[in-house]
Amino acid sequence: MKQKDIENGDIVRLEEDTAQKIVDHIITELHDSDTEIQKMREKIRKYKRKRRILAAVFLTLAVVLAITAYWYIAFHTFTKVRIVQNYQEQQYGGSNYKVFADSVIKYSKDGISMLNKRGKEKWNQSYQMATPMLILREKTGVIADNGGNHMIVFEEKGVRGEIETNLPIEKVDVSEQGIVAAILKEEMHPKVVCYDAEGNLLVEHKIAVSSSGYPVEVSVSDNGKLLMVSYLQIENNQVNTKVVYYNFDRRDDETHDYEVFSKAYENEIIPECYFIGNETSVLISDNSMKFFRGKEQPKPGETIKIEKKIKSVFRHEKYIGMLLKNEGKEGYELRVYTIRGKQVFSENLNKEYSNAVMYGKEIFLYNLNQLCVYRLNGTKRFEGELSENILQIAPLLGLNKYLVINADGMKEIQFVQ
Repeated sequence: MKQKDIENGDIVRLEEDTAQKIVDHIITELHDSDTEIQKMREKIRKYKRKRRILAAVFLTLAVVLAITAYWYIAFHTFTKVRIVQNYQEQQYGGSNYKVFADSVIKYSKDGISMLNKRGKEKWNQSYQMATPMLILREKTGVIADNGGNHMIVFEEKGVRGEIETNLPIEKVDVSEQGIVAAILKEEMHPKVVCYDAEGNLLVEHKIAVSSSGYPVEVSVSDNGKLLMVSYLQIENNQVNTKVVYYNFDRRDDETHDYEVFSKAYENEIIPECYFIGNETSVLISDNSMKFFRGKEQPKPGETIKIEKKIKSVFRHEKYIGMLLKNEGKEGYELRVYTIRGKQVFSENLNKEYSNAVMYGKEIFLYNLNQLCVYRLNGTKRFEGELSENILQIAPLLGLNKYLVINADGMKEIQFVQ
């Protein structure tokens, strides 16, 4: 019995030793496996760190290249162009062109048509006008026969209506809503009238020249509610200007008068006045620019004295630009103001340009085939000559791409070095 117990104990110890060896072996393998895993994890960390460093280097290079490219594009002055595409090969002579919304208006004595920026016609309307004059807002326009009796109101997608007047048309303006204001010519009793886009007469105001003066300019607010008229008066051999605002939403029931504000300027001629939106309007004389503010009853705002002779004025959205003749030296000054009267740009020009337009924050100066382009930040984008005379120019989507209309057709060009 004793012998048997000893044998059983040996067997138990043997099994315990074997089990311990197996456990030790497994622990050793696990330890070795953990070591390999740790090594693998370290390699992965180093790889990821290397990838992050390379990514940071490439990102830095990309940013540097992007900044360099931006500065080159934004501040470099280009001197040549290349033709990217000829959109239409036909004679454009005899017609006038204006960029309107995302299209191009082509008009003449015989009719008006709307083209896309590749020269494809969207719509057309024929007429007979001896002297067509075109007035454009952002989305609405009117073409009228100066000295005639016919007007057409349109938008980018087509004609909205036609208007016939009983007196010759002298001046005209249009609101974004399609309300047309016009001065109708008559020697002693001219009229200021307003129509809706369909030709219905909304307002007719007969003027006594002997007391009010002769109306020389008219403008209507975007919503068609406010009307501004500039009257020329001659008193005691002195030429004065009287500016009157009319509000069609407000009327004195006793006098049936729409007038809400008027102001006279002695010994001053104000041939140009217009609304910018619904509450800002500007008067431009030969030596000043006067702002008025107010939706219901405009009041005088800032007055900017212009110490040089104004050659021409152009405007776009929130900016008003001028070409001024330098006094005592050759050349001209290009100057731009905000509609709040703050000067934001000024540049002396050594050439005379007959045309000045603005799109976005770029100013285009051109005369025959000479072109100069500035940005409001003071950068001269381009100065050089094109192969043909320029009728119209406007920016296109894409890097340094522009639409040019000349006697040979419409072309897409790109500024190059």
